Amino acid sequence: MSNPQDPNPWSPSGGPDDTTGGRDWIGGDGTLRPEERDEPELVNAPIQRSTIPIKIMLVALVALVVTIGLVGFLVTRTADVVTPTETAAPPDPTGPPDLPLQANQYAREPGNASAPPEFGVDQNINTSYATYMINGENALIAIGARPVADEKAQLDEMNVLAQRQVGDGWCGREPSSGLDVCILKRNRTAVLVMGLRDQTIDELMTANIAILAGTA
Repeated sequence: MSNPQDPNPWSPSGGPDDTTGGRDWIGGDGTLRPEERDEPELVNAPIQRSTIPIKIMLVALVALVVTIGLVGFLVTRTADVVTPTETAAPPDPTGPPDLPLQANQYAREPGNASAPPEFGVDQNINTSYATYMINGENALIAIGARPVADEKAQLDEMNVLAQRQVGDGWCGREPSSGLDVCILKRNRTAVLVMGLRDQTIDELMTANIAILAGTA
């Protein structure tokens, strides 16, 4: 039996309308609210793992494979490239120059002779002398000299007048005969030509280039 002096009609033991079994409580607004309680955690609940580290590892692995392949390709290309070897220049020939038998339209008789002293060429160097012809007539005189350090110095020794540079060589006028001469040098071999048929300087230089190219 309830205590008639108890102002709370609902005793802790519950009243006739206590259908919640003591699990509900009366809120401040007078309504029944379910009792708050912690739900038990699931012991075997699956743990969600992030996939970001795995993606980073895959990207790093791909980058490593690409880097190794690129390095291998570059090493292979480097090994395949053949370093060109420097071609040594042939040694400059020694002794008297061997003038060619034929140079363009000019031809000479076989056999070389030393330049005569009257041409004023330095007699301390090796010389060769030949007369070139066109159609059986004398056309020019050629003198080969070796070794020659300065071709212009040879013109100075011959007292050649009106010296001037023409292309890669020098030309002027021989003082005693008044004939035009031109000299051209390759390495330490020089060839001097003297026109006998009033050739122009350009014609003499063209002949000189052909004779020097064929000189051994």
